[in-house]
Amino acid sequence: MIILQLSGGLGNQMFQYALCLALMHTGRDVKIDDVTGYGPQEKLRSPLLRDVFGIDYVRAGAEEITAITDSYMDLFSRVRRKLTGRKTKLYHEGEPYLFDPKVMELTEAYLVGCWQSEAYFASVKEEVRAAFQFPADRLGSRSREAAARILEAPVPVSVHVRRGDYLNAADVYGGICTEAYYRGAARYMLQKFGSCRFFVFSNDPAWVKENIGTLFGEEEGLFVDVMDANGEQGGWEDMYLISLCRHHIIANSSFSWWGAWLSGAEDKEIVAPSRFINGYACPDIFTDRMIRLDENGEIDK
Repeated sequence: MIILQLSGGLGNQMFQYALCLALMHTGRDVKIDDVTGYGPQEKLRSPLLRDVFGIDYVRAGAEEITAITDSYMDLFSRVRRKLTGRKTKLYHEGEPYLFDPKVMELTEAYLVGCWQSEAYFASVKEEVRAAFQFPADRLGSRSREAAARILEAPVPVSVHVRRGDYLNAADVYGGICTEAYYRGAARYMLQKFGSCRFFVFSNDPAWVKENIGTLFGEEEGLFVDVMDANGEQGGWEDMYLISLCRHHIIANSSFSWWGAWLSGAEDKEIVAPSRFINGYACPDIFTDRMIRLDENGEIDK
C-alpha cells in the first residue's frame, strides 16, 4: 500500500492527487492522509479536494499511517527502534520540481512532498482533467460577472501576481517574477496577438492597481482588468477564471500553473518564469507549452 500525504494549498494538493491517480492507474493501492499535513503548524490552509472538486478519495486511517511509518509509541516499539532503528517506509521528495522516477516504482511507501511535475501524471492526463472539474454552478456573483468579461474578450490573457506569503520568503521566491518579467511577458503577448485584454489575479490586488504602469509599461493596445481576490477558501474561483482565459502569464506558483494547464484553448501560449525557486534549476516544472522568461523579461534560451 502507498499512503500519500496531502499538504499545502489547492495547487499543491492537485499535484499530489494527480500523482495519486497515476499510481492507482498502475494498479497500486493508494490512500491519502489529509490530516498530518494540516496540524497546528498549518493555520491558513486545509484539505480542499473534496470541497472544490467533489473527489471521494480513500483516506488512510491512523493505524495504517502509524504502521507504515513505524510510529508506534508503546514501550516495546520505542526500545526496538532505539536498538534496531525505525522500520519506516517514509519517502521524502528530493530536489523540488525535479521528477523522481523511483516514486513510480514504489509498492509500499508513505510519500511526503509536492511532486510538482507533469511527468508524474503524463500517462493519465485526461483522467486528471476529468477529476479537476470546477463546480461553475457554485460561482459567486462577482466571479460570474468576471467570467462573462473573460468570455467576451477577443484575446483574454490571465496574469498571476503572487505577493503576500511570498514577500515573507524573499530568499526563496524573490527576484523571479519581477516587474521586468511581467513587462516582458505582456510585450510578448501583445507582439504576438495584437490587442489583448489582461486579466490580473493576485492576492494583493490593491498593490497591482497602484503599480499597473510599472508591471505592464505603456505598450500600445494594453488593457488591464484587475480581479478582486476570492481568498484561500474561494481561491478555486480564481483558478477557474484563469482557466477560461486563452493565454497565460503565470507566476512561480502551482496555483496559476494549474489554471493555465486546465485551460481548454488548443492554441494557448503560456509564459512562465525561467525558474520557480531560488537555488534550484526546476527543470521538470515546465511543460512543452511554456515560453520561459527570465527576471529581466527576456526569453530564456
